Amino acid sequence: MQALDEGRDNIPAALERYEAARLPDIKALAQLMTFAGPWQYQQNPARFMLWGLDVMLRDALAKVAPALFTVHVMKMVQAPRFSYSRALELHQTTTQRLWAVGAALGAVAVAAVAACLAA
Repeated sequence: MQALDEGRDNIPAALERYEAARLPDIKALAQLMTFAGPWQYQQNPARFMLWGLDVMLRDALAKVAPALFTVHVMKMVQAPRFSYSRALELHQTTTQRLWAVGAALGAVAVAAVAACLAA
């Protein structure tokens, strides 16, 4: 209705405004559909388990360090607290942080093995 009001009842102009306003969420939703719940119907049991582990890991980290990690994006979009584009942004930020933590742990493991072999 806001787009129609702003377009002064000019339907083509209102549709363009509405599309422009909603486009970020439309693009985000299209991306979210590829990873937010691709194995929710258990088409592939192994991948469903990995997806479930990802959901549990993100949820656990969000409880331990909520300033750094967010719950799985599937849970974010179920509660209309965030727009799709904001949920995607938060999910991507958490993913980057998970990779950084994984890389740091990998570096520590390599250093520990190197130290053991040098001793």
